Amino acid sequence: MKNKISLFGVIVLKMILVCTMIGCSTVPDKDIFTITFESNGGSEVSPLKFASGESFNVILPPTKNNFVFTGWHRNESLTDLWLHGVDTVTEDITLYARWMPWQPDPAKGAILTYLHHAGSTITNDELDRLTHIALFSLVPGPGGTVPMRTSTNPDSWANQLEDTIKRARERDVRVIIALGGQIGTGTFPESVKPDTRQAFVNHIVDFVNKHELDGVDIDWEYPGYNIQNGVNRGLSIAELYQEVQDFEAFMVLLKQGLGERRLSFAIAMRFTPGNTWNLNYTQATFDALDSLHVMTYDRSVYDHHADMEATKATIDAWLNSERINIDRSKILFGVPFYGRREITGLGSARSYSELISSNPAFYSQTNNVMFQGNRYWYDGIPQVVEKTEFAWDRGIGGIMIWQVKQDMPATSPYSLLNAIHTRTQELKAQQ
Repeated sequence: MKNKISLFGVIVLKMILVCTMIGCSTVPDKDIFTITFESNGGSEVSPLKFASGESFNVILPPTKNNFVFTGWHRNESLTDLWLHGVDTVTEDITLYARWMPWQPDPAKGAILTYLHHAGSTITNDELDRLTHIALFSLVPGPGGTVPMRTSTNPDSWANQLEDTIKRARERDVRVIIALGGQIGTGTFPESVKPDTRQAFVNHIVDFVNKHELDGVDIDWEYPGYNIQNGVNRGLSIAELYQEVQDFEAFMVLLKQGLGERRLSFAIAMRFTPGNTWNLNYTQATFDALDSLHVMTYDRSVYDHHADMEATKATIDAWLNSERINIDRSKILFGVPFYGRREITGLGSARSYSELISSNPAFYSQTNNVMFQGNRYWYDGIPQVVEKTEFAWDRGIGGIMIWQVKQDMPATSPYSLLNAIHTRTQELKAQQ
């Protein structure tokens, strides 16, 4: 019996060796196809080989002086965008690079506004006074998808996307897509994990390529923080720490996929380096950024939620941090175009245009008002001018606004946006 078992073992071993050398699979090998990349004047990209039915993930984009890469297309006329992780290889194919004229952002003087999907889209008068708009916002969906935002407002950017982009382009205004928001966490925590991370990046980059956008703003509030969308997730310290590491890996991978296009992160003022609220985001996370949007407003205090001295101190904390090193030109100083009710904690909000409506000439020049029986604190024209000058003097990138639709019309003498733009132009002329 032992001899029979030994003989059977020898036969099996020989069969394994033979199969290893010549292959014994009953399933035929898949065809192997080659993708060739025509960079259309950009840097060379080596061909890649894939089995039939496979797709490929976002790869490091080619580069071209004074242009930015906006995706691979199946045809030379550049009308058939290849979707990463969706389109599959079924034959040898050449993909063609599409490019868009591009210049780096100036080191100073940026004026960026968020544009909420529920409100009207941007006007030409507003665009004439801006350098960037951030379309707010997409909410991450299942499997790392980024579904298009819907809005019941027919004049929303979500329903006027191509026209919004076209008018911005005509005025040399950069258009950025924002993901997330205070109640827009969606599937961020799941999407940045290793199993979904690459698909998430694929979907984001494909969206940016499809609409030829200038970048992405990540507004997840906040990685490594238990409260998400007002709900306590109850994660352990170890789980929160891992989420911060997953966020770092996601941001690095996303920046690689975006290439020269802009990657920013919006962060609350309580998360300054050294603050006990700080979540210990890594240096690698900040190194991946082209801009940091510091939300210097919504302080939970009795009076002014965007107090001048407190907001300036927040920017200085970033500039003087010994733990996090970020180039000052990447930092944008957040300015609210709304006020909050005077109350212990975070009072209800009203737009600047509402708060000054009873006497615009007077109330645009101060920072508080009695409105419907309550006192509200806000930034008037003197305050936004002072913050614009502070940003310029500190050499930071500029001003970030939440959000322009809470302002008076841009041509009004009481407009905050117009005041910021006018003072910025004066400062540029003096340099």
